[in-house]
Amino acid sequence: MSAAAASCCAAHPHQCKQPFLPCIPSMARTWQQFGVGVMAHRCHGPAAERVFEDFEPAVEWKLAGEEQDVVEISLPGFHKDQVRVQLDNHGVLRATGECPTRGGRWARFKKDLRLPNNCDSDGARARFKGEKLIIMLPIVAVATTAALTDSVAARA
Repeated sequence: MSAAAASCCAAHPHQCKQPFLPCIPSMARTWQQFGVGVMAHRCHGPAAERVFEDFEPAVEWKLAGEEQDVVEISLPGFHKDQVRVQLDNHGVLRATGECPTRGGRWARFKKDLRLPNNCDSDGARARFKGEKLIIMLPIVAVATTAALTDSVAARA
């Protein structure tokens, strides 16, 4: 077997037990275009032998005033490029991440937060500072029924 055939791709230079399953990014894009999903690349070498330790990060939800809430997630040992933040259409913010630790192990977390109804999810912003993920959640003023009634009466 040639050296090229023994390695599935440049990103995974170890020798796979199944070299006939190459990592082909253009093929993954093609599968995405048809709505089938991304092809999973399964390597069987040393990189695939990760041992994960799941942990629950400390979360502090601060009411920073009438204009925004601030959520701080403590992530000791993590760097910005090891953390991902997503917001779905149902008002759930998901923060995930993985980072290497001692002894060839990996730490990982997944934290889902339900956003309040008065949060402007389009205006949500996140940044990584020190060992904390800081998420700013702008608050939209909710009009009360009494205020709406007064507004209508004033127009009449």
